[in-house]
This record gives sequence, structure tokens and C-alpha cells, in this order.
Amino acid sequence: MNRRAVMKAMISCGALVSVGGLLPRQVMAGWNAAAFSAATQENAIQMMFAAEPVVSDDIHLQVPRVAVDGSVVPVSVTVSLANVESISLFLEGSPNPLVAEFMLPEGTQAEVLTRIRMAKTTVVTAVVKADGQLLSASQEVEVKSIAKLAPLPTEANMTDIMAVRAKMKGEATQVKLAINHPMQDGLSSDEATGELTSAAFLQEITVLHGEKTVFEANLGINIAANPFIGFSFIGAVSDDELIINWVENTGKTGSQTAVIK
Repeated sequence: MNRRAVMKAMISCGALVSVGGLLPRQVMAGWNAAAFSAATQENAIQMMFAAEPVVSDDIHLQVPRVAVDGSVVPVSVTVSLANVESISLFLEGSPNPLVAEFMLPEGTQAEVLTRIRMAKTTVVTAVVKADGQLLSASQEVEVKSIAKLAPLPTEANMTDIMAVRAKMKGEATQVKLAINHPMQDGLSSDEATGELTSAAFLQEITVLHGEKTVFEANLGINIAANPFIGFSFIGAVSDDELIINWVENTGKTGSQTAVIK
């Protein structure tokens, strides 16, 4: 399977979404196949927003300046603005630069934690949609090495793949998702055959509090294996239940619940 075949497979599993007017407040969006399969960062941003972001000091992007292991690079983005709708991450020069899109409904705080996979030294960019504006911040990360991906078991256990920690801190509920999944990118070669392995990665994660969606993550192949995602939201109390739904690019789905402590 070559790279073009991988991209066709990825697109077949995702839904194209259209871009409306000038950065309107958007409803929860599905996995944007065109943006996630774009070959350049510029094209991916255009597919996502149909606009160019402006560099802003209100976006606080934290990544290590030097990554000893590029297979697991921690990233945090905090935004000092109101009405933040989404935070997206990009890797300049990657075969698929769009790393992830995190949708933040009203009541969800403007901060996201995750871990990404970097194959080489390059620039990480966070693009934020907030109050009708499109803003960005960037930081170069020097990658010293990258560990090889572990193969996906033939009969992978896809039930209860998430360890969920949801804890009250003041008025906010802090949610941390530690996920057991290899996130196969479809671009790595099998050592025995030399052929590309099939892509198998978590594509969408949705977190609900009651009937309200409080967080949505659309993920690409540059999220690190065994993903970690953290966010916070307002409006819950102890003993409330969260529902976490996920979709893999292969079509597999799953759902788990967690109680807020």
C-alpha cells in the first residue's frame, strides 16, 4: 500500500465538511477528511478555515525545544481570550500536517493537553478560532530520535481502552483521558515484509456530560501512540457521569462512562 492508497483509505472513513462564511461560530464538526489528508500546512489550514491565521500573544503554546524521543512530544495550548471555539495543531513539513482539531463548546475552558509524534525537527503551530478571529502561535522542536511504532495486534482489544480521570477543581471539572491504542499511521513499514502497515488510529473522540457535548477531538496520524488528552469544563458536580464515545478510522467504535470525583 503506497501513501496515496493510505490517503484514499483515510478519506473514505471521514466525512467532508464545508466552510461557511467568515469564521462563524460552528457546530460540532465531523472529521475533515480534506484537511487531514492535505499535503501542506497551508492547504490544511485553508481546508479547515478558508482564512489565514494571525500570530497572537494570547495563545500560549508549550512544547519542549528539544525532544529526546520524537514519538512522544507533550503539547499544551492555553488561550487568554473569550469565546474560544477550537484549537488545532499542525506539524510543518509532515506528510499530513494537520495533527488534531479540538472543538471547545461553550463552558469548556480554552486549554488542551496532548502528546504528538514528530519524525524530524520542525515547527509546531497551534491555530485558534476565537470570537470570529483566527490566531496562531508556533514553536520549533528539535527532534533527537524517534522510537518505532509497536505493531497493532491482529485481534486488538478495543473495549475499555480509556482510563478516564474526571475530578472537580473549584467550579471546573478536569478531565484526563489516557488511551490504550497504538495509533498506527499507515506510513511505517513492516520489518518482515517491507510493506506499509495498515492505518489504524482513533479518528474521533466525543465527551458528553448528560446530553451536552463538552469536548470533541478529531485526530490524525501524528497523535502519539497511547494518546493522552486533557481538558476542563464548567457545569458539572461530583458524581455526575461522563460518556466518552470514540471512532477508529477503520469504522470500529466504542463507548465508556466515567464518574466525576
